[in-house]
Formats: sequence, structure tokens, C-alpha cells
Amino acid sequence: MNILNWIYTIRSYIEGYLGFLKGGRFWSLIWVVAIAVMIWFYGESVAFGQWRPLESQYNRIIAIGAVVLVWLIYVIVSAVRRRRAEAAMIDAVAEDGTDSETEAKEEVALLRERLKHALLRLKSISKKRFGYVYDFPWYLIIGAPGSGKTTALVNSGLSFPFAEEMDEHSIQGVGGTRSCDWWFTDEAVLIDTAGRYTTQDSDVTVDSTAWQSFLGLLKRHRPLKPINGVLVTISMEDILTQSAQARFKEVRVIKQRLRDLEDNLKVRLPVYLIFTKVDMLAGFGEFFDNFNKFDREQVLGVTFPLGVSQSKGRIAEAFSGEIDLLLERMHRLLLERMQQEPDDIRRSSVFRFPAQFASIKSVLVEQIGELTASSKLVGAPLLRGVYFVSATQTGAVYDKVGRSTSARFSFLQEPNTAGTVSQKAFFLSRLFNDVVFGEANLVTTDIKVQRRKRILSAIFYLVPLIIAGGLFAGWTHAYFANQSTMSAVNERIASYNREATSIAIEDIATDDLNRILSPLDTLRDAIADDIAGKSRWYHFGTDQEAKLSDSMQATYARALNGFLLPRLLVHLQNRMNDPQITTGQLYDALKLYAMLGGLGPMDEQFAIQTLKANFAASLPGAGRAQARDSLLAHSRALLSRPLMTVTLDDNLIKKARDKINAIPRSQQLFELLLTSADAMALPEWRPIDKAGSGAELLFARGSHTDLRQGIAGIFTRDGYFNYFLPRLAEMSEQFAQEGWVIGEQKAQAESGDNLKTDVLRIYFNANRQQWAALLNDMAIRPAPDLIQAADIVRILASADNPLRTFAAAVAEATNLDPQQFAASPAKPAGKEAAVDEAQRRAAEEAAKVNAARVEELQALTDGFETTMLDPYAALRKSLQPPEGQKSQFTDLSPVLEELSLQLSRAATNAGEVNTIFGVESKLASANQMLVAQAQRLPEPVSRWVGRLATDIARLSASGARRSISDLWQSTGGRFCKIAIAGRYPFDPNANNDVAINDFIRMFGPSGEFATFFQLQLKPFVDVSQTPWRLVGMNGAEAIASDALVQFENAQTIQTAFFSKGGNDLSLDLDITPNDLDNSSTGVTLDINGETINYDHGPVQTKSFKWPGQGNRSARIAFNPPGPNASVSKTGPWAMFRLFDLAQRKAASEDQFTASFRMGSRAASFDVRVGSVLNPFTLKALRTFRCPDAL
Repeated sequence: MNILNWIYTIRSYIEGYLGFLKGGRFWSLIWVVAIAVMIWFYGESVAFGQWRPLESQYNRIIAIGAVVLVWLIYVIVSAVRRRRAEAAMIDAVAEDGTDSETEAKEEVALLRERLKHALLRLKSISKKRFGYVYDFPWYLIIGAPGSGKTTALVNSGLSFPFAEEMDEHSIQGVGGTRSCDWWFTDEAVLIDTAGRYTTQDSDVTVDSTAWQSFLGLLKRHRPLKPINGVLVTISMEDILTQSAQARFKEVRVIKQRLRDLEDNLKVRLPVYLIFTKVDMLAGFGEFFDNFNKFDREQVLGVTFPLGVSQSKGRIAEAFSGEIDLLLERMHRLLLERMQQEPDDIRRSSVFRFPAQFASIKSVLVEQIGELTASSKLVGAPLLRGVYFVSATQTGAVYDKVGRSTSARFSFLQEPNTAGTVSQKAFFLSRLFNDVVFGEANLVTTDIKVQRRKRILSAIFYLVPLIIAGGLFAGWTHAYFANQSTMSAVNERIASYNREATSIAIEDIATDDLNRILSPLDTLRDAIADDIAGKSRWYHFGTDQEAKLSDSMQATYARALNGFLLPRLLVHLQNRMNDPQITTGQLYDALKLYAMLGGLGPMDEQFAIQTLKANFAASLPGAGRAQARDSLLAHSRALLSRPLMTVTLDDNLIKKARDKINAIPRSQQLFELLLTSADAMALPEWRPIDKAGSGAELLFARGSHTDLRQGIAGIFTRDGYFNYFLPRLAEMSEQFAQEGWVIGEQKAQAESGDNLKTDVLRIYFNANRQQWAALLNDMAIRPAPDLIQAADIVRILASADNPLRTFAAAVAEATNLDPQQFAASPAKPAGKEAAVDEAQRRAAEEAAKVNAARVEELQALTDGFETTMLDPYAALRKSLQPPEGQKSQFTDLSPVLEELSLQLSRAATNAGEVNTIFGVESKLASANQMLVAQAQRLPEPVSRWVGRLATDIARLSASGARRSISDLWQSTGGRFCKIAIAGRYPFDPNANNDVAINDFIRMFGPSGEFATFFQLQLKPFVDVSQTPWRLVGMNGAEAIASDALVQFENAQTIQTAFFSKGGNDLSLDLDITPNDLDNSSTGVTLDINGETINYDHGPVQTKSFKWPGQGNRSARIAFNPPGPNASVSKTGPWAMFRLFDLAQRKAASEDQFTASFRMGSRAASFDVRVGSVLNPFTLKALRTFRCPDAL
């Protein structure tokens, strides 16, 4: 039992009973009744001025009658058009079948007459005058030639209306057997197509054209549902006898025809696959022979659930399972049938039939799988079921099982055997009536046609309801909206009254603007939020917005005049009393104060701009932005309404006027122009924007100001020509008209061109000062090291370097030459000469205006100094030299490129220090060329480039210093710390002495200090003064260095200890006894084995050599011996240690007296050295320290 069939059957009955209610005539009648009711009950309310055409009942009846008449005409016209359409369809169907007028003219005429007669008979069966053909479902039957389509229809048991007048074989279609047969039943119309339409193998062009034309005919006359389903027939004979290739070809052809149907008809069709001639299976007739009529009318096959039919790739699997169930059912019947069959041969056939059926299962599954296969581009047909039928039994059967057995065991057997011969129809009747016809409404309609029909139906049915509903909804909404608005306004008024009670409206002494914001906001919000915009067209005149708005606007105006206006006046009074106020600000405040008091005409734009600036000053910060905006909105509302009369402070006005008049009129005008809102809104000229992408790397400001701070826009070329000059002319005239602000006499005394000239003079002076301050503060950023210096110079050497870009921007911004307006446009040549005449005249007029402006400006600035008018003319000329001359910036690039190369080399120390940083180095030469080039450049570029050269010289000296320091540490510096530091004689308290060889190695003429100084340091040291200094290239300032002092000490030590030249350490001493105490009989001085004695006798002088060849010792001994009578020192520096024990007294630079005292013993000696550089008193020796970094 198929539940879906029952559902569709019940649905068709319901739709049949409700057909009238769903019909267009019924709903059009409802529309007519609704219109008639509206006319009868509401017609008298319709008026055109004073004329009410439907006021009387008679007129309303006439109007209703006119509506009914129009409806009747509509019904009649619709019926006539529908009848004509159906007649046209019948003629088109009747004419579609013949393709040869010469062969069957009489037969075609007869068939056409019979078809019309059949349609009339269907009309009588339908009991309808119109639409009878459309009330029956139409089905299309397709299949290969000989697949049993017609036989199945003839033996289906369906009821045909022609049965009484024609024999069943004469009920042929309009086109005869060569095209299609139209079968009219009392439940459906079945269209049996020719097999050649399916296979299209006889004549491809003719068959394809006929097929497409046939589909077009269906689509044209039944656009919503051209057909309700497709019955596909496949002969079981083909399944049993054809090869696999031929079977698949047939299925693919059928699949293509199904695709043609859906593509052309634009519907989703249910497909019913019918395997005919099942009696060809051996044993079919014997197995089902005892079935009575009821059993033969059953359905043999499977109807898939709708979900399975719509799924992809599941139908073949589902069919396989259903076949298994069918085979299981056959096996359950098998024993009973075999018992019923007495004949042995027939019983054998019955026994083998389930096996015969099972043998074709795989073939059937493959066929169905191929038919329902789909892809992303091509969908699968909506296969609703697979069925097996037999219309007649001819007796010819195919024993597939027997053939397979004989082939396996080599038996001989004929492929076709005799079977049961009968005219019984098996499994056809209920297939049509219950399955196929029961799903007549399963087909999906054409989306476009369905959408169009639904739209028209919706318009036709819903317009009256929408109109009535719209009226009711509009009036209902208006009622509740009015109630809500009144409630909201009442709440606002109550809130306003509570807030306004405590606010003073007389004797106001403070400008407490914040205090009045809340009540004013309440009234404004009531107008803007609660009243404005609440009126809607669908309220149909019932809203109260206009009345409420007028009332609230009056209340708001009184509040503005009572609360805001007095406080604005107090605010302006406080502003004018501010000692820090500028002249321009005072003028604006006085002007607005006078405007609000009625002393002058109201300029609303000026008033708003002034108040905006005042509010920004008195209520600063982002947190007060909302308060500022609210005050400005209320002020704008106040100025747009009539102001109440107020009393102004005459003394304050006089005081402000006196203060303003104390300043020249030109200065007043200049400050007004400078501080106006338009001037402040001009974009600022910022260095970071004008110097390009490398601005922050290249430039810095001496004041450490950010590069984002620059020149006010009014002091630029655009600000001068596009704002200052036009506003100067306007403000000059305005000043003459605003005598009421500062007094008529003062205004008349200073006006005209003299005022403009004075203002221009002030402007040019201020402009020059502004630009000079900025450009003097700008400089090329000093690099901290050579690497960054190389990067900066590399940027400067590039084609689009920021220096040239910035200089060009400065030249352009400072170009205030009025002659630029005098340049006339060049005349085009060739095709460009054909310029529109209107454009040419406009250009000429503009040139005349510009020429007049130039002449006026030249007259006004006559007598101005050139440096005032154009302080950077030289810079502009260097950037844009006359034709044929080279720009001064052109020669700068190769110098910078060479300098960048040498700086990169110096940064990596790729060579000797002297070669890189010396005075004769390439770096020094390149920097010297940069200095020379800078002197030829105009200001301020000359100063910037010169400063860059100085910084490079400083960095070069610093680089050389670091390189030399590193080199010294890697050579003599390390040995000095090991052999010299912390040893005697450099540290007098040290226990260890400097070895003589180490001393020679460090301080000898070929020692570490002398060699390093000659090879590395000498080119960078200024030895002309003491202490020595490191000097930079190109006159850079000399740099003092503690380490260099030690090199100077080393040279002094060398001179003192190596006076004879060579690397031999030699010191000559002449020692003469000077005195001996009386208690001693003698004294002996022993130096390295050589002695000098003194015993109060004659004085003798003896020469000593140090360090000498004897033992390394020094001793002094008194006679007679005793305690503390002698002292001795050992080591290479023993003599110096011994003389350190004596008290030395210098007699001259090369002579001193050494006095030894040990207890009561005392002796003195006169010592003379061979040089004024006395080693015993040499400061360089005592202060020497091993140098670290230079």
C-alpha cells in the first residue's frame, strides 16, 4: 500500500472541490463586493473641494453598478480569450502530426475531426465549459521503437471515451504512428511518442526538429505544467538479447531525452521506468498463469520513497534491495505454484522462473545506475519507481538460465523456447490508476510562470485588503503615536519646569553656561526627538505635530532669550575684560557683543565662528566636547530667532574701543586676518610633509622642536594668494562698513589703499620672520657616527634627495611674486588650436582679472624692499636657473657621492688611519670640496651643507681618534701596561723597577711611542702648543686628549734619556762633594761600582755614566761607621732611588744639590746632568701614565 498515492489522491479531490474558491472569478467577485461596500458606506466622505459626487444614494448605486459592469466585462473577455486559446491549442495539436501533405491529406482531416470530437467528449465528461483539457494530467510515454508502449496502453484497462464509437485500434493520435498518439482517458491524457523521437536514429535532423517542436508545443499551451510525468519503456527483450554496449547506449539516449524535457519545459518531472515484455523471461507465463484479474491488476515493481528519488547515487542501491525482496516473495510463492501445476514441463518452468528473474538483476541494477547517474553539471532524473509489465504473451521466451547452464556443461539448447500464449495483461491497470495518476501533482511547475502567476494573484487578491488594512493601521498608529508624543512632551515640559525654577533670569553676574545646558537640551530634544519627524503620510492628517511643534518652538525661543542670551553677554564681557586677550580677539568679542545688543547688523556666520572659538577656550578638553557642541547648537538656534532687547555696558564698550583704537588700524586688521577661523583652518606647512620620506633621518631642529610643527598656512604662497589677499580686500571694505564697532571717526580716518599697504607691510615682515625662524632652526641632522653620516650623505646624493625637495618646497611656499598671475596661457597648435570658443574667452577674462590684480599688488607694494618681498629669490633661482645655465645643485651630487663613498670606507676602517683620515686623504679632499660647494649655494642651503661638512670633519677626527686608539691598544698600549705601569721610576713607591730593555723598547727613538707617533699620530696632532691637541680636517676645532699628553711625556722622556741619539740609554753625571758634617771623617758615594770620596779635603769632581757596566747598585756611607751611617739601593734604577732619599735643591735647570742626612750624619753633593731635561726632576717622568683611548 502506497501512502503517498493516497495522499495525492485526497489532495486532488480537495483541490477539485475548492476549484471554484481558488478561481479568479470568485476572488474578483470578492473584490467587487468589497469595493461596493466601500462605495456604499464611505462614498459620501469623498470630496473634491465642495463637490461630493457620491453623497446621494442614487449616485452610489450608479457607481456600484459601474463596478459590477466592469467586472462582468472582465469575466466575459477572460472567458472568450480562454476559449480562443483552447481552440488554438486543439488546432495546433491536430496540425502537429503531419509532415507530408501529399501523402495523407484526407486521413489528416479525418483525424483532426476525430480529435476535436474527442475533446468535445472530454468536455462533456468534465462538466466544465472552460479549462477541461487543463483539468486532466498529461503524461508522456517515451521508449525505443518496439519497446511495447502502444501495446501497454491498449491493454492497460484504462477507460477511453471513444470506446463506444471507435474500435480501440483506431483511436490514434493526431500525427499518426509516425509522430505520436494522443490517448484520452477519463483520468488523464497519455501521449505516446514515436520511438524515433527517443532514439533519433532514422533521420537525426528531422527527428530532433520534430522532438523539439513537440516540446515547444507542450510548453506553449500548458506553460505551468506542460506534462505531469514521463513513462519510460524498455523492452525486456532488449535486456535479454542485446549486448551490454547496446543496452547502455539505449539508456543514455533515454537519459538525454529526459534531460531535453526538463531543459525545455523548465519543470522537474517524475519518471516511471517500465520494463515491458517481461513474458520473454522463461517461466513468466507459467508462474503467473493462475493469477485472477485482481491479481493481474497489481503492481509488480518498486515505488521509491520521495527522499530516495531525490537523493544522488542511492537509487540503484535501493532498487537492488527491493529486487531482493521481490525475489524473496517469489520464492515464498514457488512451492505453492509447483504444487498447483500438474504438468511436469510447466512445473519445471515455474521452478526456474525466480532464477530467471534473479539472473537479470545485475543487468537491471547497472541500467538503473546509468540512468540515475549525476554530476556537478548534470543532474539525475526524478525516478519514482521501476515496474515490470506484460501486455500480451506471444509464447516466445528467452531461457537465460538454460543458456548459461548449457554453455557451462556443453549442452545443446535452443535460445528461444515456446511459452504460454495469452492476451492477458499483467501488472498494468493499477500501475496507471494508483501509482502514476495518483502522483499527478508531484511535478514541479515552471518557476518563472509560477512566480508570475503568484504575483498577479497576490496583486489581484491583496490590494483591497492592503488598502483597508493600511487605512486602519494608519489611523490606529496615528492615535497611539499622538498619545505617545503627548506623553513624552508632557514629561519633557515637567522636567524643564523643575530644572528652570532654580535658574536666574535677572541680575546675572556669571556666565554659568553649563548650568543652563540641561533645561535647554530638554526643550530641544522634545522638539527633535519627540515631535519632529513623528508625522507620517499614513496618518492621513490625524497627527498633531504642527500644533505641538509651534507650541514647543515658542517655549524654546523664550528659554533661549531668557537663559542663554544674558549669559552670552556676560561671557563676552568677561572676555573683553581679560588682560591676556589679543587685539583681534577683543575686536571679535566687541563686535559680537554689539551685535547681540542690537548696535549693528547680525552676521550669523561670524557670530557662530566667534562663539565656537570662545567655547573652545573656556571649555577645553575632549571631555567637554559634548558641552561645547550643545552650546553651539543652542547659540545657532538663538541667532536664528528674534532676539529680545538687552541693555549693554557702555563703559565696557568705550574701554574696549579705546584699547582697540590705541593700536594702528592696520595692525588690527592684520591680527583679525591672522586669527580668523578661516586662517586657522588653513593647512600648516610642515617640514616633515615637504622633505619627503627621509625627512626625519635627514633633518633636525636646533630647538629640538618636532618636524611636524611648521609655518602657519597663511604665511605660504597658497595662503597669501588664496586667502590673505582676497580676505584683505573684503576685510578692508568690511572695516569701512563696521564703523559702529570701534567708532565712526576712527573707521573713516584709516581706510582705502593706505590701509592695505600698511597691512601688507606688516604681513611681509611677519612672513619673513616666520620663515627665518624656521629655516634657521632647521639643520641637517648631526650624525653620531660615520655609518649614519654615510647614510645621510647617500640620501643627499640621490636624485630625489630630501634636501632638494625641501629647498624646492621652501622656494615655492615663499614665492609671493604677483607676476605669476600675469602669465598668459600658451597658444595651442594643430588640432589643439580648435579649443572651445567659450573656454578661450573665459581664459582671456581670467588673464585680464589676474593682470589687474598684479597691477594693484604692484601699486600697493611699491617701495617695499626686495628682501622683504622675496627673501629667498636666490634659492628659487638656483633651483630653476635660466635656460642654458646649470643649477647649482647639479654640481653638489657628484661631490656628495664621492663623500658618501669615502665615509663608508672610513666607517669600515678599510685601510691605514692616515690614508683614510689624514689631511691628504680622499675623505678630507671630498669634504673640502663639499665646503667649497656649500659656499656657492644660496641660503639657507649653504648654511645646512656647511654645517654638514663641519660635522663630517668632527666625525672624521673622532673616527681617526678611535681607530688610532684601537691600533695603539693592539700594539704598544698592552706592553706599556705590562712593562711600565706600576713600576719605578714612574711610580716612586713601587718595589719593582722598569727593566732597562723595556724602557728602551717603549721610550727609545725607535721605541713603541716614537714609532707609533710617527706612523699614526703625527698627521693628526698639533705639536705647536702644549699640551698637544688632535686636530680635525677642514679647520675643525682641535680636541684635547689626556692620552695625547702621555705621548708628549714620552717624547720628553726620550729626549732626556736618549740625548746622544740611537736606541742606547745614556745619562752623563758630574758629581762634586759639597759639604760634610763635622762628626764624620769622610763620606763615600758608590754608583754602579764607581765611587767618589770626600774627607774634608780638596773637592774633586767625578763623572759617572748611567746605567753603566757595573753592578746595578747605589750606596752612600759615612765614616767612621756606625748606626745609620750608610744606605744602599739595588736594581737598574738604584741611583734614582738613592737620590730620591736626598733632599734636592735645584741650582739651575741642569744642576741640583743632593743633601743626604742620616741621624747626625750629613753630606751634600752637587750634581750636574748633560741636559736641561734633568731626569731627576723631570715632571714628564713622574706624571707619565700608560695611555688608553686617545
